[in-house]
Amino acid sequence: MHGLRYGEVVDWKACLAHRADILGFPKARLVLEAQAYLMSSLRKVVDGILQGVDTNASPAAEKWNSMVLMGFRHTNVVKLWSPYTNQAFSLPPSFSISTLISLAQTRLEATAWGWLKNECEHVKSIHDRFRDNIAQSENLLTKYDKALGALELLVVNKVNRRAGLLGQRTSQRPGCSHNYIITRRSQDQGPDILETRRKGGLRSDEKYLFENDLLDYCVFNLRARPDRQANLDPKENRLPLDHALLFSLRENHLAKSSFKEKSRVDEILSSDLSDLAACHEILVAISLHRPQSHARTLDEVKQSEKRKPWKAFGLRYFTNNECSKLGKALFKDFYEIQLPSDRKNMAWLDRTKSSRKALEAFW
Repeated sequence: MHGLRYGEVVDWKACLAHRADILGFPKARLVLEAQAYLMSSLRKVVDGILQGVDTNASPAAEKWNSMVLMGFRHTNVVKLWSPYTNQAFSLPPSFSISTLISLAQTRLEATAWGWLKNECEHVKSIHDRFRDNIAQSENLLTKYDKALGALELLVVNKVNRRAGLLGQRTSQRPGCSHNYIITRRSQDQGPDILETRRKGGLRSDEKYLFENDLLDYCVFNLRARPDRQANLDPKENRLPLDHALLFSLRENHLAKSSFKEKSRVDEILSSDLSDLAACHEILVAISLHRPQSHARTLDEVKQSEKRKPWKAFGLRYFTNNECSKLGKALFKDFYEIQLPSDRKNMAWLDRTKSSRKALEAFW
Protein backbone atom coordinates (compact mmCIF):
# COMPACT_ATOMS: atom_id res chain seq x y z
CA MET A 1 0.00 0.00 0.00
CA HIS A 2 3.04 2.32 -0.13
CA GLY A 3 6.58 2.49 -1.39
CA LEU A 4 8.02 1.33 -4.71
CA ARG A 5 5.69 -1.71 -4.89
CA TYR A 6 2.51 0.30 -4.39
CA GLY A 7 -0.48 -1.45 -5.95
CA GLU A 8 1.20 -4.79 -6.60
CA VAL A 9 -0.53 -8.09 -5.79
CA VAL A 10 1.69 -10.00 -3.35
CA ASP A 11 1.51 -13.16 -1.26
CA TRP A 12 -0.12 -12.97 2.14
CA LYS A 13 2.25 -12.66 5.09
CA ALA A 14 1.01 -12.08 8.61
CA CYS A 15 3.89 -9.81 9.69
CA LEU A 16 3.37 -7.51 6.69
CA ALA A 17 -0.37 -7.34 7.33
CA HIS A 18 0.10 -6.42 11.00
CA ARG A 19 2.46 -3.60 9.99
CA ALA A 20 -0.20 -2.33 7.52
CA ASP A 21 2.21 -2.80 4.59
CA ILE A 22 -0.34 -4.99 2.80
CA LEU A 23 -4.14 -5.33 2.88
CA GLY A 24 -6.52 -8.11 1.95
CA PHE A 25 -7.50 -7.98 -1.72
CA PRO A 26 -11.19 -6.91 -1.41
CA LYS A 27 -10.41 -4.05 0.96
CA ALA A 28 -7.22 -3.05 -0.87
CA ARG A 29 -9.06 -2.88 -4.19
CA LEU A 30 -11.64 -0.52 -2.72
CA VAL A 31 -8.89 1.66 -1.24
CA LEU A 32 -7.03 1.87 -4.57
CA GLU A 33 -10.22 2.71 -6.45
CA ALA A 34 -11.11 5.38 -3.88
CA GLN A 35 -7.63 6.91 -4.14
CA ALA A 36 -7.82 6.97 -7.94
CA TYR A 37 -11.26 8.60 -7.84
CA LEU A 38 -10.11 11.14 -5.26
CA MET A 39 -7.06 12.11 -7.32
CA SER A 40 -9.15 12.56 -10.47
CA SER A 41 -11.66 14.70 -8.54
CA LEU A 42 -8.88 16.87 -7.09
CA ARG A 43 -7.40 17.29 -10.56
CA LYS A 44 -10.76 18.52 -11.88
CA VAL A 45 -11.03 20.97 -8.96
CA VAL A 46 -7.57 22.38 -9.67
CA ASP A 47 -8.34 22.65 -13.40
CA GLY A 48 -11.52 24.55 -12.57
CA ILE A 49 -9.72 26.91 -10.22
CA LEU A 50 -6.96 27.70 -12.69
CA GLN A 51 -9.26 28.06 -15.69
CA GLY A 52 -8.70 31.47 -17.26
CA VAL A 53 -5.65 32.28 -15.15
CA ASP A 54 -2.82 33.98 -16.99
CA THR A 55 0.03 31.46 -17.10
CA ASN A 56 2.53 34.31 -17.19
CA ALA A 57 1.20 35.79 -13.95
CA SER A 58 2.76 35.10 -10.56
CA PRO A 59 1.45 32.20 -8.44
CA ALA A 60 -0.27 34.72 -6.18
CA ALA A 61 -2.76 35.59 -8.92
CA GLU A 62 -5.81 37.63 -8.05
CA LYS A 63 -8.25 34.94 -9.14
CA TRP A 64 -6.50 32.35 -7.01
CA ASN A 65 -6.72 34.56 -3.92
CA SER A 66 -10.37 35.35 -4.53
CA MET A 67 -11.19 31.67 -4.99
CA VAL A 68 -9.42 30.72 -1.79
CA LEU A 69 -11.01 33.48 0.27
CA MET A 70 -14.54 33.34 -1.13
CA GLY A 71 -15.18 30.33 -3.32
CA PHE A 72 -13.98 27.77 -0.81
CA ARG A 73 -16.09 29.27 1.99
CA HIS A 74 -13.09 29.30 4.29
CA THR A 75 -13.66 31.00 7.63
CA ASN A 76 -10.49 33.08 7.07
CA VAL A 77 -9.98 33.24 10.82
CA VAL A 78 -6.85 32.13 12.63
CA LYS A 79 -7.88 29.50 15.16
CA LEU A 80 -6.37 29.14 18.60
CA TRP A 81 -6.38 25.38 18.25
CA SER A 82 -5.10 22.82 15.78
CA PRO A 83 -5.51 23.13 11.98
CA TYR A 84 -6.59 19.49 12.21
CA THR A 85 -10.14 20.80 12.64
CA ASN A 86 -10.08 22.26 9.12
CA GLN A 87 -8.13 19.73 7.08
CA ALA A 88 -9.23 21.05 3.70
CA PHE A 89 -6.93 24.04 4.25
CA SER A 90 -4.11 22.25 6.06
CA LEU A 91 -1.19 20.06 5.08
CA PRO A 92 -1.98 16.33 4.75
CA PRO A 93 -1.59 14.47 8.06
CA SER A 94 1.72 12.67 8.48
CA PHE A 95 3.87 11.23 11.25
CA SER A 96 6.46 13.71 12.49
CA ILE A 97 7.66 13.30 16.05
CA SER A 98 8.98 16.89 16.09
CA THR A 99 5.51 18.14 15.16
CA LEU A 100 3.97 16.06 17.94
CA ILE A 101 6.36 17.55 20.49
CA SER A 102 5.60 21.06 19.23
CA LEU A 103 1.86 20.41 19.46
CA ALA A 104 2.19 18.95 22.96
CA GLN A 105 4.31 21.97 23.96
CA THR A 106 1.55 24.38 22.93
CA ARG A 107 -0.94 22.45 25.04
CA LEU A 108 1.58 22.23 27.89
CA GLU A 109 1.83 26.00 28.03
CA ALA A 110 -1.94 26.28 28.29
CA THR A 111 -3.09 23.23 30.23
CA ALA A 112 0.00 21.43 31.57
CA TRP A 113 0.23 18.39 29.29
CA GLY A 114 3.60 17.43 30.75
CA TRP A 115 3.18 13.66 30.56
CA LEU A 116 2.35 13.65 26.87
CA LYS A 117 5.27 15.91 26.01
CA ASN A 118 7.68 13.73 28.00
CA GLU A 119 6.46 10.60 26.24
CA CYS A 120 6.84 12.24 22.81
CA GLU A 121 10.39 13.28 23.69
CA HIS A 122 11.15 9.71 24.79
CA VAL A 123 10.01 8.38 21.39
CA LYS A 124 12.04 11.07 19.63
CA SER A 125 15.22 10.17 21.51
CA ILE A 126 14.90 6.53 20.41
CA HIS A 127 13.89 7.54 16.87
CA ASP A 128 16.92 9.81 16.45
CA ARG A 129 19.20 7.07 17.71
CA PHE A 130 17.90 4.21 15.55
CA ARG A 131 16.31 5.96 12.55
CA ASP A 132 18.99 4.67 10.16
CA ASN A 133 17.98 1.13 11.14
CA ILE A 134 14.25 1.65 10.40
CA ALA A 135 13.36 0.41 6.91
CA GLN A 136 10.13 -0.07 4.99
CA SER A 137 8.60 -3.56 4.98
CA GLU A 138 10.65 -4.59 8.02
CA ASN A 139 9.75 -4.92 11.66
CA LEU A 140 10.55 -1.99 13.92
CA LEU A 141 13.33 -2.35 16.43
CA THR A 142 11.92 -3.73 19.67
CA LYS A 143 12.82 -0.69 21.77
CA TYR A 144 11.35 1.77 19.27
CA ASP A 145 8.28 -0.42 18.69
CA LYS A 146 7.53 -0.50 22.43
CA ALA A 147 8.05 3.25 22.84
CA LEU A 148 5.75 4.06 19.91
CA GLY A 149 3.13 1.59 21.14
CA ALA A 150 3.24 3.10 24.62
CA LEU A 151 2.82 6.61 23.19
CA GLU A 152 -0.19 5.51 21.15
CA LEU A 153 -1.75 3.86 24.20
CA LEU A 154 -1.23 7.02 26.26
CA VAL A 155 -2.84 9.20 23.58
CA VAL A 156 -5.79 6.80 23.19
CA ASN A 157 -6.42 6.98 26.94
CA LYS A 158 -6.10 10.77 26.83
CA VAL A 159 -8.62 10.93 23.97
CA ASN A 160 -11.00 8.70 25.94
CA ARG A 161 -10.64 10.92 29.00
CA ARG A 162 -11.21 14.11 27.01
CA ALA A 163 -14.18 12.58 25.21
CA GLY A 164 -15.69 11.49 28.52
CA LEU A 165 -15.15 14.96 29.99
CA LEU A 166 -16.82 16.50 26.94
CA GLY A 167 -19.81 14.22 27.44
CA GLN A 168 -20.12 15.19 31.10
CA ARG A 169 -19.93 18.92 30.45
CA THR A 170 -22.12 19.09 27.35
CA SER A 171 -25.32 18.56 29.32
CA GLN A 172 -24.32 21.42 31.68
CA ARG A 173 -23.58 24.02 29.02
CA PRO A 174 -26.39 26.49 28.23
CA GLY A 175 -26.11 25.92 24.48
CA CYS A 176 -26.72 22.16 24.72
CA SER A 177 -28.59 21.62 28.00
CA HIS A 178 -32.01 21.70 26.28
CA ASN A 179 -31.30 18.23 24.85
CA TYR A 180 -30.79 16.65 28.29
CA ILE A 181 -32.79 15.82 31.41
CA ILE A 182 -31.01 16.06 34.77
CA THR A 183 -32.61 14.40 37.81
CA ARG A 184 -31.49 14.11 41.43
CA ARG A 185 -31.52 10.66 43.07
CA SER A 186 -30.98 10.13 46.78
CA GLN A 187 -28.98 7.25 48.26
CA ASP A 188 -29.25 5.34 51.52
CA GLN A 189 -25.64 6.27 52.24
CA GLY A 190 -23.66 9.16 50.82
CA PRO A 191 -24.68 12.31 48.97
CA ASP A 192 -27.39 12.59 46.34
CA ILE A 193 -26.54 11.67 42.74
CA LEU A 194 -27.30 13.76 39.66
CA GLU A 195 -28.32 11.54 36.72
CA THR A 196 -28.13 12.88 33.17
CA ARG A 197 -29.83 11.40 30.12
CA ARG A 198 -30.69 12.62 26.66
CA LYS A 199 -34.26 13.43 25.83
CA GLY A 200 -36.05 10.78 23.83
CA GLY A 201 -37.86 11.15 20.54
CA LEU A 202 -36.33 13.29 17.83
CA ARG A 203 -33.63 14.61 20.18
CA SER A 204 -32.08 11.12 20.12
CA ASP A 205 -32.50 10.53 16.39
CA GLU A 206 -29.19 11.07 14.58
CA LYS A 207 -30.80 11.76 11.21
CA TYR A 208 -33.00 14.46 12.73
CA LEU A 209 -30.05 16.04 14.56
CA PHE A 210 -27.90 16.02 11.43
CA GLU A 211 -30.59 17.87 9.48
CA ASN A 212 -31.87 20.21 12.22
CA ASP A 213 -29.15 20.60 14.88
CA LEU A 214 -25.79 19.93 13.25
CA LEU A 215 -23.82 21.44 16.13
CA ASP A 216 -25.29 19.05 18.69
CA TYR A 217 -24.85 16.15 16.23
CA CYS A 218 -21.12 16.88 15.93
CA VAL A 219 -20.52 17.45 19.64
CA PHE A 220 -22.47 14.31 20.58
CA ASN A 221 -20.57 12.05 18.15
CA LEU A 222 -17.17 13.51 19.07
CA ARG A 223 -17.50 11.65 22.37
CA ALA A 224 -16.86 8.33 20.58
CA ARG A 225 -13.88 6.35 21.90
CA PRO A 226 -11.28 5.43 19.25
CA ASP A 227 -10.53 2.04 20.83
CA ARG A 228 -14.21 1.06 20.64
CA GLN A 229 -14.62 2.40 17.11
CA ALA A 230 -11.89 0.04 15.93
CA ASN A 231 -13.90 -2.93 17.26
CA LEU A 232 -17.53 -2.05 16.66
CA ASP A 233 -20.25 -4.52 17.56
CA PRO A 234 -21.79 -5.80 14.27
CA LYS A 235 -25.21 -5.73 15.95
CA GLU A 236 -25.04 -1.94 16.26
CA ASN A 237 -25.05 -1.61 12.45
CA ARG A 238 -23.08 1.64 12.59
CA LEU A 239 -20.04 2.86 10.71
CA PRO A 240 -17.19 4.56 12.59
CA LEU A 241 -17.25 8.34 12.23
CA ASP A 242 -14.13 10.24 11.25
CA HIS A 243 -13.47 12.80 13.96
CA ALA A 244 -11.67 15.13 11.55
CA LEU A 245 -14.84 15.18 9.44
CA LEU A 246 -16.95 16.03 12.49
CA PHE A 247 -14.63 18.91 13.41
CA SER A 248 -14.78 20.18 9.82
CA LEU A 249 -18.58 19.95 9.76
CA ARG A 250 -18.73 21.93 12.97
CA GLU A 251 -16.33 24.59 11.66
CA ASN A 252 -18.25 24.95 8.41
CA HIS A 253 -21.59 25.08 10.23
CA LEU A 254 -20.49 27.82 12.62
CA ALA A 255 -18.89 29.83 9.81
CA LYS A 256 -22.32 30.13 8.15
CA SER A 257 -24.40 30.43 11.32
CA SER A 258 -25.88 33.38 13.15
CA PHE A 259 -24.38 34.95 16.26
CA LYS A 260 -26.95 33.16 18.42
CA GLU A 261 -25.89 29.77 17.07
CA LYS A 262 -22.19 30.54 17.49
CA SER A 263 -22.75 31.64 21.09
CA ARG A 264 -23.91 28.10 21.96
CA VAL A 265 -20.21 27.15 22.01
CA ASP A 266 -19.08 28.95 25.16
CA GLU A 267 -15.53 29.23 26.49
CA ILE A 268 -15.60 25.95 28.43
CA LEU A 269 -17.02 23.90 25.56
CA SER A 270 -14.60 25.52 23.11
CA SER A 271 -11.66 24.67 25.37
CA ASP A 272 -12.77 21.04 25.67
CA LEU A 273 -13.14 20.74 21.89
CA SER A 274 -9.73 22.34 21.40
CA ASP A 275 -8.03 19.81 23.69
CA LEU A 276 -9.88 16.91 22.07
CA ALA A 277 -8.88 18.09 18.59
CA ALA A 278 -5.21 18.26 19.59
CA CYS A 279 -5.38 14.72 21.04
CA HIS A 280 -7.01 13.36 17.90
CA GLU A 281 -4.43 15.02 15.67
CA ILE A 282 -1.60 13.34 17.59
CA LEU A 283 -3.40 9.99 17.49
CA VAL A 284 -3.98 10.17 13.73
CA ALA A 285 -0.33 11.09 13.13
CA ILE A 286 0.85 8.09 15.18
CA SER A 287 -1.49 5.73 13.33
CA LEU A 288 0.07 6.86 10.03
CA HIS A 289 3.53 5.68 11.08
CA ARG A 290 4.87 2.96 8.78
CA PRO A 291 5.92 0.33 9.65
CA GLN A 292 3.10 0.23 12.18
CA SER A 293 3.86 -0.54 15.81
CA HIS A 294 2.31 -3.43 17.72
CA ALA A 295 -0.71 -2.65 19.87
CA ARG A 296 0.05 -2.76 23.59
CA THR A 297 -2.16 -3.26 26.63
CA LEU A 298 -2.22 -1.03 29.69
CA ASP A 299 -1.18 -3.81 32.08
CA GLU A 300 1.79 -4.70 29.87
CA VAL A 301 2.98 -1.10 29.60
CA LYS A 302 2.65 -0.46 33.35
CA GLN A 303 4.89 -3.45 33.99
CA SER A 304 7.61 -2.54 31.46
CA GLU A 305 7.65 1.29 31.50
CA LYS A 306 8.83 3.18 34.58
CA ARG A 307 8.39 6.77 33.36
CA LYS A 308 6.10 9.26 35.10
CA PRO A 309 3.00 8.83 32.90
CA TRP A 310 2.83 5.10 33.61
CA LYS A 311 3.54 5.46 37.31
CA ALA A 312 0.44 7.66 37.51
CA PHE A 313 -1.70 4.89 35.98
CA GLY A 314 -0.69 2.68 38.90
CA LEU A 315 -1.90 5.10 41.56
CA ARG A 316 -4.63 3.81 43.80
CA TYR A 317 -7.78 5.92 44.06
CA PHE A 318 -9.84 6.05 47.24
CA THR A 319 -13.41 4.79 47.21
CA ASN A 320 -16.32 6.40 49.05
CA ASN A 321 -16.04 3.87 51.89
CA GLU A 322 -12.36 4.63 52.39
CA CYS A 323 -13.04 8.37 52.34
CA SER A 324 -15.75 7.86 54.96
CA LYS A 325 -13.24 6.09 57.20
CA LEU A 326 -10.80 8.97 56.79
CA GLY A 327 -13.52 11.45 57.65
CA LYS A 328 -14.44 9.49 60.76
CA ALA A 329 -10.80 9.38 61.84
CA LEU A 330 -10.57 13.14 61.42
CA PHE A 331 -13.78 14.22 63.15
CA LYS A 332 -14.27 11.48 65.77
CA ASP A 333 -10.73 10.61 66.79
CA PHE A 334 -8.98 13.94 66.32
CA TYR A 335 -11.43 16.83 66.20
CA GLU A 336 -13.26 15.86 69.40
CA ILE A 337 -10.10 15.33 71.45
CA GLN A 338 -9.51 18.05 74.03
CA LEU A 339 -6.45 20.09 73.19
CA PRO A 340 -3.80 20.67 75.87
CA SER A 341 -4.31 23.92 77.76
CA ASP A 342 -3.71 25.60 81.13
CA ARG A 343 -0.72 24.53 83.18
CA LYS A 344 1.74 21.93 82.00
CA ASN A 345 0.96 19.06 84.33
CA MET A 346 0.23 15.36 83.84
CA ALA A 347 -3.24 16.07 82.41
CA TRP A 348 -1.72 18.47 79.88
CA LEU A 349 0.85 15.83 78.92
CA ASP A 350 -1.84 13.14 78.48
CA ARG A 351 -3.89 15.41 76.18
CA THR A 352 -0.78 16.23 74.15
CA LYS A 353 -0.04 12.54 73.67
CA SER A 354 -3.67 11.78 72.72
CA SER A 355 -3.87 14.58 70.14
CA ARG A 356 -0.53 13.58 68.61
CA LYS A 357 -1.58 9.93 68.46
CA ALA A 358 -4.88 10.81 66.76
CA LEU A 359 -3.12 13.10 64.28
CA GLU A 360 -0.57 10.42 63.39
CA ALA A 361 -3.34 7.85 62.91
CA PHE A 362 -5.20 10.19 60.55
CA TRP A 363 -2.18 10.95 58.35
